[in-house]
Amino acid sequence: MKIRGLLTNVQSYLFPPNLDFRGRVNNDEPTSGTEGGAGEKVKEAVTKSLGEGMATVEETAKTAAKKVKDTLSSHHEREDL
Repeated sequence: MKIRGLLTNVQSYLFPPNLDFRGRVNNDEPTSGTEGGAGEKVKEAVTKSLGEGMATVEETAKTAAKKVKDTLSSHHEREDL
């Protein structure tokens, strides 16, 4: 019994358990690295999010520029009076 425990400890030391719980396609490649896998979906989501974020930033910049322009125009009109 002690020998079996010792051998189990040695085996666990030399061949630790695989703690990677990602799915496997061919037992060689993780699913996230294949076409249409989770990695591709994440990339698509990030790309979409960045595109929407850039559009939001552009709209915000236009709105801010318009407000500044209106404020400066009204300020100059008051000075002329």
